[in-house]
Amino acid sequence: LQRERIVREKRGREDLAVMNLFLVPGSCYPLREIHRADFPDFRGRVIGESRTPLELGIERGEDAVLTGCWYQKFNHTLYYSVGGDNGQLVRTLWNSARSLSTPAFFFALGQFVHDCFAENYIYYRTGTQRTFRECIEDYYRMEDKVRKNRGEKMGRRKLDNSRPAIRFMFGVNYARLLMEALTGTSQSHFRHRATEDWLEHNVGLPLLNKSDRSRFMRIRREARDIILVYNGQV
Repeated sequence: LQRERIVREKRGREDLAVMNLFLVPGSCYPLREIHRADFPDFRGRVIGESRTPLELGIERGEDAVLTGCWYQKFNHTLYYSVGGDNGQLVRTLWNSARSLSTPAFFFALGQFVHDCFAENYIYYRTGTQRTFRECIEDYYRMEDKVRKNRGEKMGRRKLDNSRPAIRFMFGVNYARLLMEALTGTSQSHFRHRATEDWLEHNVGLPLLNKSDRSRFMRIRREARDIILVYNGQV
């Protein structure tokens, strides 16, 4: 039995148009399938938040990456916490600025996009095309070399290529490239060509170093027009 077939028969399609949005109290949610020590960029921060975990009242013993928005496939719902830095994302898009952290809302959308892919695209290779897991494994190796060259000692505890970790890295990279597409501004000092090329080829996200600049200007104008429409309704 495949869950996808059962869902299609009982629920019908599952896409952005019919996704459930659920506001929840609090500021963050722990992704306990992965460990914070394995992801140094997220050890002392919350995805989508400028406040630290301690400022949000998170216990020191919580060994999980924390995020302000997440998607769950089993009920096709995107959960968005009340009280997070939601307005900061809109300001960043309007000003075409660099985000202080990975936007939680786009990270959750990245989780949804990941769950739409078949296994042979993400994890197991069945043909000649490189999988996203292989891109992330190369990402880990390249990042390790960069950190050593910079003299940074606080690297990853281990190179986690489990399914939850690959899903997490997909959401992080998707959010960053989506922010670059909407702002026309580089959102990271660390670039990994293989991962970016995979997302461009399979998802259609434009790349700053490859796409026409006029395309980013058009996307930026459309994003600001949408913000203006909703601003007039407040």
